[in-house]
Amino acid sequence: MFSRPTLKVILLYATSIFLFWNVVIAIRAYRFTHFNTPSNTAAYQQAGFFNHIIERIGGSKYYKLPNTVTPRMPFANLAITTSDNLKLQSWYIANTAAKGTCIVLHGLGGNRSQMITEINNLHQLGYNVLAVDFRAHGNSEGSATSVGMVEANDVKAAYDYVAQLGEKNIILYGASMGAASIASCIKQYPQVAPSKIVLDMPFDNFEHLMERFFRNSKYPTQPTFTLFTFWSSVFNGKWMFNVNPQQYVKSIKCPTLVQWGMNDEIVPQHSIRNIVDNITAKKQFVVYNQSAHESFAKKENEKWKQTVSNFLTQP
Repeated sequence: MFSRPTLKVILLYATSIFLFWNVVIAIRAYRFTHFNTPSNTAAYQQAGFFNHIIERIGGSKYYKLPNTVTPRMPFANLAITTSDNLKLQSWYIANTAAKGTCIVLHGLGGNRSQMITEINNLHQLGYNVLAVDFRAHGNSEGSATSVGMVEANDVKAAYDYVAQLGEKNIILYGASMGAASIASCIKQYPQVAPSKIVLDMPFDNFEHLMERFFRNSKYPTQPTFTLFTFWSSVFNGKWMFNVNPQQYVKSIKCPTLVQWGMNDEIVPQHSIRNIVDNITAKKQFVVYNQSAHESFAKKENEKWKQTVSNFLTQP
């Protein structure tokens, strides 16, 4: 048995390690869920020794990525206002005698430029396209992301904009966080009733996503990913343990296409199965054998065109 003084020392060291680990994970959680504007980049790079030490411990800062490419067709720049008064910068690409309108939504840390192949292809297939920068991404307002929960408001704002134009055939197309945000929107807002939904590589659960993230980063998974989810909740004012797309998709009532890359390490096979198995509406599941967690339209373009075209034209 340890003596009382020895136990006190052990307890002191254990408490100190736990508190230090909480600080490290809290910094990482804040930086993972908050994006800085590009204008702050240079100032940060010139910052002193202390800031660089914080970066080494707590991970790098993340920045909004500017849109570097635009659609090859004529487009209009829009600013769509969300229910919490954020301006979402968007492109609207009209199509003569359009079959409907596709709302295109990107993944975490990206922007609408990263969906440019999907945007161009969907227009070529005969649809109007509305491509949106999520809050805290691209050129849109805001700095915090909830990885799908609050972004449901962004999806609804885009849907409402298109619906107010008189469009009856509205298709929601989302990749990764975009897919999770669509599922979250359908769960939170039953009045959002698209004709069809396309979900590219949706993750099943935020906790599971963070567990894989820390495992791949060679961090101990527990208590790390639980602490990370907790601190993400603190900084967002939202209970991130509830970010659960595998439950959200149960609310989908329209035909849904789920697409996944065989080499995806961020959303592994058992994760995508949790999504597909929980969709009770008419569904189709397509695997891209050459792709990872990336744009299928870029990596396997012909297969993407055939798959999406067939899905959108099916009754």
